[in-house]
Amino acid sequence: MEFWCRVIAGYSFMKHAPIKRVKNITIPTYIMNGTDDNFIPHHMSQALFDNCGAKVKAHWTIEGGIHNDTNFRYRNADFKTNIEKFFADCDL
Repeated sequence: MEFWCRVIAGYSFMKHAPIKRVKNITIPTYIMNGTDDNFIPHHMSQALFDNCGAKVKAHWTIEGGIHNDTNFRYRNADFKTNIEKFFADCDL
């Protein structure tokens, strides 16, 4: 995966290691990931969520969603409800 990350995205996945850095996040964090994502597997987004240091955080799993379409394919009542709940939890 490291090789393809460097070739396709132009950065070293291991150098930046999001799983190590996410614990330092303190701002509200919303993670949305599809179960069929072929770039960031669902288990990785779940691990990011589990290790995130934010007090207010949400993780929405899109059944069948892939990497670049979850935001556009699922603009429906569930998407709107999840986003509204997240912002309400942020107490802005």
